[in-house]
Amino acid sequence: MTRPLTYFALAGLVVSFCGNMAAAFQQKSLLDLGDNFNLSEPEVDDSTAAPADSGKKKNPSTKSQRPAAKATPKEPRPESDEPVIPRSDDEATNEPQASIPAPPRKSSRVSPTRNAELPTHELREFDSPAEPFFSAAIPRTVAIASDTSLNDVCNVGPLTWAVGERGVICFSEDAGARWTSRITPFECSLNSVCFLTNTIGWVAGHRSQPGTPSQQSAVLLHTRDGGRTWTDLTSSAGVTSIGTSTFPAAVLPGIVHIQYFGLETAIAVTAPMRNRNGQAIFRSDDGGRTWSPIPSDQSGGPWLDAQFLSESDGIVVGQHQSYAAVVADQTVIINRPEPTLRAIRGVSLDTNARGWIAGDGGFLLATNDGGVTWQPAAGQIPRDVAELVDFHVVAHHDSTILLGGNPGGCLLYSTDNGQNWKRVSLPLTGQLKRLHFLNDTEVIGVGSLGQIVRSSDRGNTWQAVRSAGFRTGVLNFVTDADKASWHLLSNVSGDQGVRSVVIQPSQPLSLEGDVLRDGVPMSDICTTAVTGLGGNDTSSHWMFPRTKPEHHRSSAQLAAEWNRQNDGRLRKLLPLRIARDIRNWRPTVIVLEPASDDDAIAAILREVMPLAMSLAADDRADGIQLSRLGLSPWKVERVVSRVPENQSATLTFRDEDLLQSLGTTSGLVSDAIQKLFERTIAAAASDSKAGYELLSDANDTASIANLFDGIDHHLKSDARRSHDLRSREQIEILKQTLQTAHIESTALNGHMQSGQTEDALIAQLYGIGANLPATLALKQLRDLADINLQQNNMEGYLAVQQEIVRRYPTFEEARTAAEMLFLFYSSAEARHYRLGATKAKTATRQSAEMALRSTPNAVEEPSATAFAVEPKVQAPQTSPFASGATDALQALHQRWDSHAMTAFNILSNPGRGNGTTTLHPLVQLRIAANYRLQQKSGEQSTTLSELSQRDDQYGLFARCALQATQMPAAPLLPLINLPKRSERPFLDGKLTDSIWEDAEEILLTPFVRDSLDPATGTRRQTLSEGADVSSLTMLAWDDEFLYLAARLQRAPEKSQPIELVLNRSYDAKHENRDRLELEIDTDRDFGTAFQLTVDETGETSDRCWMLDKWNPKWFVALDADAATWRVEVAIPLKELNATGAKPGDLWNIRLRRIIPGVLQHELQTGTNAVATDGTGMVRFIRPRRMTASSR
Repeated sequence: MTRPLTYFALAGLVVSFCGNMAAAFQQKSLLDLGDNFNLSEPEVDDSTAAPADSGKKKNPSTKSQRPAAKATPKEPRPESDEPVIPRSDDEATNEPQASIPAPPRKSSRVSPTRNAELPTHELREFDSPAEPFFSAAIPRTVAIASDTSLNDVCNVGPLTWAVGERGVICFSEDAGARWTSRITPFECSLNSVCFLTNTIGWVAGHRSQPGTPSQQSAVLLHTRDGGRTWTDLTSSAGVTSIGTSTFPAAVLPGIVHIQYFGLETAIAVTAPMRNRNGQAIFRSDDGGRTWSPIPSDQSGGPWLDAQFLSESDGIVVGQHQSYAAVVADQTVIINRPEPTLRAIRGVSLDTNARGWIAGDGGFLLATNDGGVTWQPAAGQIPRDVAELVDFHVVAHHDSTILLGGNPGGCLLYSTDNGQNWKRVSLPLTGQLKRLHFLNDTEVIGVGSLGQIVRSSDRGNTWQAVRSAGFRTGVLNFVTDADKASWHLLSNVSGDQGVRSVVIQPSQPLSLEGDVLRDGVPMSDICTTAVTGLGGNDTSSHWMFPRTKPEHHRSSAQLAAEWNRQNDGRLRKLLPLRIARDIRNWRPTVIVLEPASDDDAIAAILREVMPLAMSLAADDRADGIQLSRLGLSPWKVERVVSRVPENQSATLTFRDEDLLQSLGTTSGLVSDAIQKLFERTIAAAASDSKAGYELLSDANDTASIANLFDGIDHHLKSDARRSHDLRSREQIEILKQTLQTAHIESTALNGHMQSGQTEDALIAQLYGIGANLPATLALKQLRDLADINLQQNNMEGYLAVQQEIVRRYPTFEEARTAAEMLFLFYSSAEARHYRLGATKAKTATRQSAEMALRSTPNAVEEPSATAFAVEPKVQAPQTSPFASGATDALQALHQRWDSHAMTAFNILSNPGRGNGTTTLHPLVQLRIAANYRLQQKSGEQSTTLSELSQRDDQYGLFARCALQATQMPAAPLLPLINLPKRSERPFLDGKLTDSIWEDAEEILLTPFVRDSLDPATGTRRQTLSEGADVSSLTMLAWDDEFLYLAARLQRAPEKSQPIELVLNRSYDAKHENRDRLELEIDTDRDFGTAFQLTVDETGETSDRCWMLDKWNPKWFVALDADAATWRVEVAIPLKELNATGAKPGDLWNIRLRRIIPGVLQHELQTGTNAVATDGTGMVRFIRPRRMTASSR
């Protein structure tokens, strides 16, 4: 139960589900059932008992709607007449297609054969125009290729190659003086280029692969004719499976660095291979078709750069100031990852055993013995440079050393092996990403916005030779990398061609190996997303980390932490670094994008932005420090900030906004881009609109009609690329289609608001979008599903998912919908919710006398302290099912069993789908749970075996499920044995009852990755903050209730008195309050669960997986004082499982305490290398023998 898992639940009564699913799996082949769903439910009288087993009924067939036909677009005229690399006559599709794989199965490795035919591609100048209303990355034009960021460069004599984002490959025949650009026939990011001769070379990088462990897969292309044609070594041709020690190139994650030492031998440094224990350095002896991992003596990386003198001698550098040496067939970690966001980003070695590594914050080390020892440079990097310059690249030749990075206009230059440093200005905006000596005197630099600079005097002076003078029009500051201004960027950058950059000032940081719990850090995925929308680059700061759970919610804790980490200089450094970004990128407009309505980071940025803009605009005060770096003053014309959805906005960007030059909508493009980020199956629906308020305007304009209203004259060719415009007739046709879609959507929403029956809604699904392009119709269905889910209309939600599967079987959305259907219909919790039914929640108030009278063994007692609180009782929901099983109720279970089987068959059918995406790990765990319930241990083991090799919590859960039947002495997850009790507690929050006197104490603690001392086998004393704050919990049970008690010490940061709530409402927003969370997973699929939360004020909330209107009857009493708060909870077992619990039952739970911005304590073993967010197991056992005390 990971955090994404929080919202998963298994539906259904385990007893009935197990029997019916077993019968279905045995009786039906994988393709027998087809895609037939029937959502109409049988009428059921008032009954609450679990149904008996019965046979299945066949579902009536349903015909799928035909997909919309695709138009053949015309190709635009090339914008360049001087090709050096000929384009292909074959305009292949941008992405290779493959089917959805079946559930994981073991198989022996089969190596790709040398004679296997691999696809060969020719480069092109631009993509063919997309069909109207496309939902994908924006097609690559010649203009986009010209301002796409470049990442690497190499040469053989005067022939020079550079590669970058969006598959751009640049070529020069005259040592970099003039350049020609082409793109690969498919979307990818190219990070590395290596040529051995003027004809033989390789380019490498990654392409987006949503659903895979790393969300990306490798790209490795090989040419033998100087770049005229390229062979794709990462094609799956000739590959049938993955071995244990040698992997085909197709299964590698994204490649960071590629280096060949002949036609056969090569080294690849990649992103961590999560399903192979994080391996990231590989060697090939067959030209790159297969790869073997080079083992490491301990953990390091993730790696960002590397350089090798031979296949057995090199240096790798990476995040968290980690670096290592590759010696023979071993990676030796020299510096393990440290608790910092500072990264080492560049490395330079020569054959004389000299080398340099450089990184953020002016980090620089040198070696004279081939990397055995490292020491600071003889000449110290000036402090003002270290504070404001982050080195991304280092290059040296003899005694000349060049250092550059961010900002790209500042270069450090030394001609005496680093004893003295000179500052040199580069004509480059943004970030310098690679420096390369072509020979003794000529140097090439590549970086942001497609810029290439060149020096003929070893780096002392520079000239811009490509994309000279480019800058950004929009600078987007985001809190979380996956929450950039997608709607705004699609409109401004994608449709209008305005160059844009996304910057994350504060990233989440893992301290002492604990799990990242606050936001999404900047990554290659975000760069792919931004460039896919027509943006240009991304960047992040290392000085201002988020080190605590939900740190972004707490301004005071956040500012105090940043001030401490920067020696009390936060007020100076934060605005100064923001001013650096402004001068570096030179934007016309700044956009602030909070991650949530209570985003403290965005609030801090709003506060410092006026000062930062002032520092950027002139050379007074600290602004002179920026000028010394070669950054000229720059004035921002306008600043806007995202506002909450319920707040009035000056500007609003909506899903339905027509992007006229692109011929699609903002919502379709934004949806496609957001799929790149790691999938949480039950993720909340993305926003359908984004509103912004005007914070600052150079002309003091009170209101604006669009983002550049009144300042458009500032956006000349330096900040805006050329883009094609459609004719008035074409735009009118697009508008009419959108108007039809809008009328349909409005009518559907009106029907829902008017309370139409579920059957009526289901009947209307077949007509939704019948006359619309497939992408628009599909978005209508997805939006309708989101509305149903928000209203907790389970049947409506499932009906829409079924229609998506029926109508669009080859779309990625169909596979996602089938996964949701399989999880819903298989889930014990979701089915229990369905049978418990769904009256809307209403807040009820009860007097203290009524509350006490309703609790088990409750006796009214006067409050002893000012912190005492009345126990809370939630009103029960009446069930539409009366006691006693009925034929109709059995039919309901049979239908859900049938639907689960149908969804499983769809997921197992290799003939469906158009991608290589594997099943989500939670789906694989659910499949294994179904096999376990059917007592098919062989199939269960097969399903779990591949998943168990992952190095994340999914892998841990799979290993735990494999060993659960034996229950070893040291289980992978905490195991709590709960003896049945005969006495009940008096719920007053004081924890003085006999039931707690001999209950096992469960101490929740901070997670520390390497907390087990290998020498003693005991848990190390952690230095994590919050470790000295006690979080003690206890569990108990009897025939009717599951009990939870907790004694929670207040953290020093939260020691102020808390006002307890006497009149409570349902499903409180706990916001910044100290809270205790309990999740209960009755069928152990590690996904779907019931969640119950209580906070320090006595407010509570509860939900069943994705359904927040689950309204169980449960009892809460809370007591508190200035140092501690205590809580007692009684949960009726029948609210969790129709048959309650009995001795021998084994459930999964998650138990954790969160103080936003301070700590997270959780249930754990202390021996795991990955965090589980407090996941453990509870085994219900028989009563213990009576003791003297109990008598």
